[in-house]
Amino acid sequence: MKWLLDTHIILFAMSNSKKLGAAARKILLNPENQLRFSAASLWEISLKSGMGKLDVEIEVVEEYCREYDIGILPVLPQHIRDLNKVSTVHPDPFDRLLIAQAESTPMYLLTQDETILNICNMAKAG
Repeated sequence: MKWLLDTHIILFAMSNSKKLGAAARKILLNPENQLRFSAASLWEISLKSGMGKLDVEIEVVEEYCREYDIGILPVLPQHIRDLNKVSTVHPDPFDRLLIAQAESTPMYLLTQDETILNICNMAKAG
């Protein structure tokens, strides 16, 4: 299966956080799954790190993705066009973009965000 990892999922995985549930760990460790991480999430992490809300360097995230064979999904024009389908569903612009990417690619979005989970084509990470 193809999975797009929500921003918090990669951060939980990197820190081996107990917030990352058993189901998510199983998905992440299954070698048959194709894991992707959005360039939009890299942007979000970079912005939050710059504001002091996160203490992680973007290069560390990129290295983690390389080490664990998590491909970076670029933001494509189709993803931007698909934002119109989810523009009022979620208040966070990064989450809206991840939803649009997951739906148009298509792939499942691995998340713990309850608002996203209530939309469609998503899998709970807990």
